[in-house]
Amino acid sequence: MCAPATAIPRGCSTVVVLAMIHATVAGPHSNAQQLLSYGFVTGDNPHNIFSLTFDVALFTEIINQFGGDVPVPLATWQLQALEKLGIDQTSPAPAANELSGPLSDDPSSAATESRLFSPEMMYLKAHGMPPVDPRLLAGLRVMLLAEDERYMLQLTSPDTWGRWGAPLSKLNEVKVLKALSAIITAFYKGFPSTIQEDKRLLAGLQELLSKQTTPISASSPFQPPSNIDCYELALRYRLAMKQSLEKSLINVRARMKDLGA
Repeated sequence: MCAPATAIPRGCSTVVVLAMIHATVAGPHSNAQQLLSYGFVTGDNPHNIFSLTFDVALFTEIINQFGGDVPVPLATWQLQALEKLGIDQTSPAPAANELSGPLSDDPSSAATESRLFSPEMMYLKAHGMPPVDPRLLAGLRVMLLAEDERYMLQLTSPDTWGRWGAPLSKLNEVKVLKALSAIITAFYKGFPSTIQEDKRLLAGLQELLSKQTTPISASSPFQPPSNIDCYELALRYRLAMKQSLEKSLINVRARMKDLGA
């Protein structure tokens, strides 16, 4: 029930097949949108994103653990710059990809969907430009800007701080790209398994499903999914998230190479 939208998987109910066709016609969707709206995910979805919130404390810890030099606490001018970007540090929310707590209590609820796609959420995406949410990029540039470079913020407006091809300085940009690499790596390691392990699990699951001989009745297309169907869906969603992170890391490292870092 979870194959790419370009192919109709074996064993799908009529409801799922129609949903996949509708989603394809309706336009581009991330896997989170497909999952919430239609009940399936696409394996290699070019529109998939990894969503996260801007948490200064968490990012500082990750970056400094990977050899960065974010000041603790941030200077007043940095906090003021983050405020201009609309980054609120009073009560940072968890990343939308953390399938725990309120987000997983009722994944079909309007409240969950509004949190997943709220303005506070930022993104990393594997395909297309820009690969990093401009607000995320701008915030990291501010956090890693040296004291003697702060004048650069005064020479530009906040809406330009996050442009992918317009770094504040080469030194700052190298720091930011290293920070992004650290953050992406930390999120990837936060999953309980690797991409290779998930692929093996999925292959074993598909082999098990192929041995099932009970067909779906054409007269009863509204059969509820089984536990194994739900497990497969969750596994595909998790695998796609990690693949998006992996491709985002490749994009960031390619940019570092372009800068000679």
